[in-house]
Amino acid sequence: MLAVLCGIGLLGASISRADTELAERFSENNLFQVIGFSYEAVQFTGQMADQCVNLGKDYLPIPLNPPQPVLVKLVPQEAANSETPYYLRSQVDGGVHVYIHWGEDTKFEDVCQALASGMLQRTAIWHYGHDAGAKVPDWFELAFGQLLATKIRAALIDQQREEALDSGCMPAVDIVGVEGPFGENIDSIALNSVWFFRFLQAQAKDMTMFRRVCTAFLADLEPISVLVKGYPDEFKSIQELELWWEVGFQATVRGRQTPFYSMQESRELIRRFAFITFQEDEVDVRVAVNDLRPYQEDDNYKVAVQNRLREVKIEIQKINPVYFNALLSLGVALEAANSVEESEYELGLEAFASDYSSAQKLELEIRRLLRW
Repeated sequence: MLAVLCGIGLLGASISRADTELAERFSENNLFQVIGFSYEAVQFTGQMADQCVNLGKDYLPIPLNPPQPVLVKLVPQEAANSETPYYLRSQVDGGVHVYIHWGEDTKFEDVCQALASGMLQRTAIWHYGHDAGAKVPDWFELAFGQLLATKIRAALIDQQREEALDSGCMPAVDIVGVEGPFGENIDSIALNSVWFFRFLQAQAKDMTMFRRVCTAFLADLEPISVLVKGYPDEFKSIQELELWWEVGFQATVRGRQTPFYSMQESRELIRRFAFITFQEDEVDVRVAVNDLRPYQEDDNYKVAVQNRLREVKIEIQKINPVYFNALLSLGVALEAANSVEESEYELGLEAFASDYSSAQKLELEIRRLLRW
């Protein structure tokens, strides 16, 4: 189990206020429950938790609507009782509690790692019993923390590539056997872990096979045995394994990564982004983008719109080109919702409706031509 690590970058969300009442948000499939005294911080972390759920579904049989979600507590730094940026605790009922110290110095990578570790440990407990959470391999948790960071901020993959080429690769045996605490070596170990993960995925014959490999690692099966069974034709000895990985490291790191969403994923993302959720009189309100003007003066609404605009700026890097203009015009409409001139808002809505309709028609035409 990965207990503690130090982050490597600054958190993109500002911490504007600490509310006196507890805020709460559940992620998709209720895998995460995020609570804290800052509504903005809870919403921001909840958005990251949604991305973590989507990441987990790609590789593992994560629990859907578990009776005990991963409870993420955002602890104000002045109330923190530990010097570490976050820590996890397994509960006797099978739940996992994640404590993240939240303040001006909170780092994006720490939040990613805390969420990824919580998801993996909860999934392991769900399938293999209470003790399984503590046995999730450290390298596996580190890899998922890095994967989540690039899922949320696609441009980070270029930074990961440059740093990996500068530092070189660790032996495969050392990666799968690594155990914390890591100290100053954390950055290098995390980079090697995520590139080893990507290498194994690239070498898998199909995604079904790779999901089996991931599930075997999650179950804490002997790592070399997992590799031998998953890749039977690639190596016959540890020396051949290391050569396979060393050559593959260069090819994987130097190869092009494709961070774009599919057309369906992009369409669903825009539909989700076209609604804003915020608290009004202690009740959650969900409002469509074309009905925002009456809420202009509401402070919670303003925070929610700024969070959504921040999400748009992140996702615009990964949106499928077919839906790029639609997401861009949605962002313009959201900004215009707070404009003094209502005409700007109306023009923004018209542009969004037109761009989204055009994108849908283009998607249908592409699918027809390619017989998808």
